[in-house]
Amino acid sequence: MEICALVFPVRGESIFLVLRTSGRGAGFYGGYGGRMEPEDGGNIVKTATRRFYEESGARPMSIEKVAVVRLFEAGRVFCERHIFFSRSWRGELSGEAIKFSLPRPPYEKMMPGDREWFSLIVSGQKFRASLHYVQGKKDVERFSVDGPL
Repeated sequence: MEICALVFPVRGESIFLVLRTSGRGAGFYGGYGGRMEPEDGGNIVKTATRRFYEESGARPMSIEKVAVVRLFEAGRVFCERHIFFSRSWRGELSGEAIKFSLPRPPYEKMMPGDREWFSLIVSGQKFRASLHYVQGKKDVERFSVDGPL
């Protein structure tokens, strides 16, 4: 199972998203992130901080975990995704970052699975959840909030 971090920069009532150009999320808006590497020493905050800097060019000054979503395919977990907000950072976000209003992010341009939990994190909820994909990891079978974070 992969362990991944996903960071969303937030300022006031705005959230910054990036259009993914490769991998499973290609063509969809999302946050900055990726999988935990040995250099992170098993520390998910270190993973989130490193990935945010590598992808955005900015250094997070604050990072807050808002959710943990376990991703399943055919009943087996394949990824545990730790989701964070960064409300302050040093430097400019890469030119790929696009600013959206928190009340109205582009749900229709986000991965189907991300649409399931994104509205919960922007409403201020902190939770653990399970997201089940059908075979092939494209369509969502079901989503459930398992409890508070």
